[in-house]
Amino acid sequence: STIIGSVRINSIEKKASCGVIGYEVHPDYWNKGYATEALHAVVNHAHDVLGLHRLQAWTTVGNKASDKVLLNNGFQYEGTQRSRVNFRNQFWDIRIYGRLAVDGYHYQHSD
Repeated sequence: STIIGSVRINSIEKKASCGVIGYEVHPDYWNKGYATEALHAVVNHAHDVLGLHRLQAWTTVGNKASDKVLLNNGFQYEGTQRSRVNFRNQFWDIRIYGRLAVDGYHYQHSD
């Protein structure tokens, strides 16, 4: 079997019942629905098994495909933080997304 990426809960703040989600997929497998489907499983587990009230994630500004993965899993855009992350020797603005367990499920599989 081949590992094509990962989806994970990077951290959990127990008192706030909030988990921070992260994911990446190898470019050879972009735009095939794998990230959306994998995130769906992690979101279900986080809300239904771990009982987390809130999940949040971020994308870099301009990464429309990653925005779509979150939106297809019921996350809502909540705002932009300027120069929030530094990678590849550059500061990047990020778009913050949040999803509450009470939002219900809006999963949309996209091929």
